[in-house]
Amino acid sequence: MLKNTPSLAKYLTGKEKDLQIESLNMTHMQIYLGWGGSLSSMSSNPMKRVWIDEARLLPLTIGNESNAIKLASDRLTTYTNLGLGQGYIVSSPSVEGDLLHHQLTVPGTTVLWWHTKCPSCGKYQLLTMKNLRRDITAKRGFCVCLHCNNEIPDINQKRDWNKHGIYAARNSIIYENGAIADASALSDSPLTDRMVFRWNSFVSPFRTFNLIQREYEQTKDKLHDYRNFFQCWLAEFWVDDISKTSSLKLIEKVKDYSRGDVPPFVKVITAGIDSQDDGFYVEFRGFGSGKMTALIDHVYIPCRLNTMAIEEIAQVFKREIFERVFMGANNERWGISLCAIDSGGHRTQEIYALCRYFDKLIAVHGRNSQNTTIIYSKEHNLYAVRTSEYLSETEEKCESDALWWIPTGCEQDYFTQYCNVRKIRKRNRTTGNEVIDWKKVGQCDYRYASIHTFICLDIRTPLGTIRHELEKESFLLNPYRTFREATKSEPAPVTQYGQGSGYEIGEVNW
Repeated sequence: MLKNTPSLAKYLTGKEKDLQIESLNMTHMQIYLGWGGSLSSMSSNPMKRVWIDEARLLPLTIGNESNAIKLASDRLTTYTNLGLGQGYIVSSPSVEGDLLHHQLTVPGTTVLWWHTKCPSCGKYQLLTMKNLRRDITAKRGFCVCLHCNNEIPDINQKRDWNKHGIYAARNSIIYENGAIADASALSDSPLTDRMVFRWNSFVSPFRTFNLIQREYEQTKDKLHDYRNFFQCWLAEFWVDDISKTSSLKLIEKVKDYSRGDVPPFVKVITAGIDSQDDGFYVEFRGFGSGKMTALIDHVYIPCRLNTMAIEEIAQVFKREIFERVFMGANNERWGISLCAIDSGGHRTQEIYALCRYFDKLIAVHGRNSQNTTIIYSKEHNLYAVRTSEYLSETEEKCESDALWWIPTGCEQDYFTQYCNVRKIRKRNRTTGNEVIDWKKVGQCDYRYASIHTFICLDIRTPLGTIRHELEKESFLLNPYRTFREATKSEPAPVTQYGQGSGYEIGEVNW
């Protein structure tokens, strides 16, 4: 390349060793060529600059030696102490725990992300899949601002708004004038002498938003293809995935009943809500004996943070959740008996206020560090829950054709979100022990709404816990069915409580 490029060839000295692989002499520098798997390429020569390309392909160790990045950084030691040495790594992410991922956790490393300024409202944000929209009529993908909902154009290869972008920590607050609320991560402290700059296809001049949307649609249901999209397009690290679920496998489990219908084995219906800044994701699920469960319906309630008063949200919840009617056999009406809502995120105070409006709404907070499954805080009227246990339960159950029922007419987005929480195997770098953990690989709000329906089964009620009561032949819980109606149609005794019965769940009247 050097010999055949006129602008570079003129700097070759013409000496015989110029053509040797180990080094190339030029009038103003000496270039050493090597590769990550070659120990001989990492000689003892001190160097001012080191470049490493595609570090994701390099092994964690080379034989009995250290890894290529460590060997390369050792070559910089002499000039680093003089303030002249610098190393550069360019790579797309691979998997968590690999050589490249380890570099993010080295002490003194600052990780910065490219924040984009909206050309309409002037507010900064990270562009992710949450910004991507699809125009079904025009058959194109496009990007919108999460603050003003206006389209962010990609004409002129995104130059117009990209030139105003800023590198900052992932969750930085950036004012419209470009000032960072907490710029401590960008200080000149010696502790931040390692800088990582991250950006993805959303800000790349070589990939349009329509191309990103098309690639996503083509790969989202093919796990191995989606992995490439996740790594090389979204610039995120993949995980050592041992989950067996996939959206295609869930679709294969669809039964012959419609959304809103209640299968005959159902004895109780619960609801789960996952709260996000843009709205609420809700799942309605029926449960029967023998660990059988059926998805009844799923809905998304749009509600941007700070755009609706508590009273307005309460009215929406009353109409869309607590007064929603499902149809069982012989046109029997069904409703939910209990609803659990995620109190985390930016809506905590809103959730607490909503729980005071509804007797059947309980606030839940995930805390996997506790030793027991559920801990109730009377002070905050809050249930702290080990959500990992319920992720495992839903993972196990949805692999069964007999126990896991799904109706026809579910949106594709539901299946995709349900599988975007993956079971992974993590290795402790100190002890070498392997542990099983859960990792989000995309939007998964419906999955967390689902585990909240299961949490309702283990809340202490006047009947005991619903999970245990389900196995009793006489158990039935439907707020649209009074005890008198039940006894008229059922010769066997039925444990039945209607609306306004006054029983308590913790601090909640039932």
